[in-house]
Amino acid sequence: MQEATIEQWTFDALPPAAVLVGCRLLGLFISAPFFRSRLLPWRLKIAVVAVLSMGVLLSPVPQESLMGLEEGVLEDLRDPARGWLLIGGELLIGAVLGWSVLVVLACVQGAADLIAQQTGFTANLIADPQSQGGGSSLGIFYHGLAIYLLLSLNLHHSLIGSVLKSFSWVPPGSLSAASVAQMLSRLALEIGSDLFVAAMVLALPVLLAMALVSMVQAALGRALPQAELFTLGLPVRLLVGLMVLYASLPVSMRYVGGMLRSAVRGGDGFLSGWSG
Repeated sequence: MQEATIEQWTFDALPPAAVLVGCRLLGLFISAPFFRSRLLPWRLKIAVVAVLSMGVLLSPVPQESLMGLEEGVLEDLRDPARGWLLIGGELLIGAVLGWSVLVVLACVQGAADLIAQQTGFTANLIADPQSQGGGSSLGIFYHGLAIYLLLSLNLHHSLIGSVLKSFSWVPPGSLSAASVAQMLSRLALEIGSDLFVAAMVLALPVLLAMALVSMVQAALGRALPQAELFTLGLPVRLLVGLMVLYASLPVSMRYVGGMLRSAVRGGDGFLSGWSG
């Protein structure tokens, strides 16, 4: 009986299971930071997805979900019309896990751009190889630090592990049009509501310092109207901004690390709670 079960899974469920696992991992590579980097060629990404798919198939965690694939799921995958919908659902699940971390990096870069506008760092826009566009030097610096934290905390391993565990939470073929709409609306409400607050907290030290500089500059302008303080405003704001950034950088990085950990746990909790 054991041999028959293993043989049936190997010859019947392995090809569709490999396609479904690969599509779910590919969705992670489309949206997750570092995995979606334009600096990594797509040939390398596809090769890594293929190797990881074989590792997922050989691991004991998702075997029950993959061995228990319904015959209708296998028929849908073989049908060209319904197969694309099934593949799209798997891509969406992987993209949701990566998107929960991607919004944290967008929040960090948004806070850095807000700081750059207040301190005057937007005067030197440089090319960003990640987005193939322009951005402030401070925003690119914070984005690089967030990627470094993601890798140093081994959260990229946690994302791959989340894909592996997601087969127990959301089995292949369990998504429908109504459930997809519910998933996207719930994800936008749960994650999008905290982005503005997180960005303001991250930029708060510099914003308070810049408000204090503006108040001092206004007071001096009232006391010494004949002095041309406007020409000294930008250098002073740059100097004070750099000092506050340097002083608050360790606390900011710990805050960003906590946000990244919470995003990974939130993605896991979202899929596990949604499946229930």
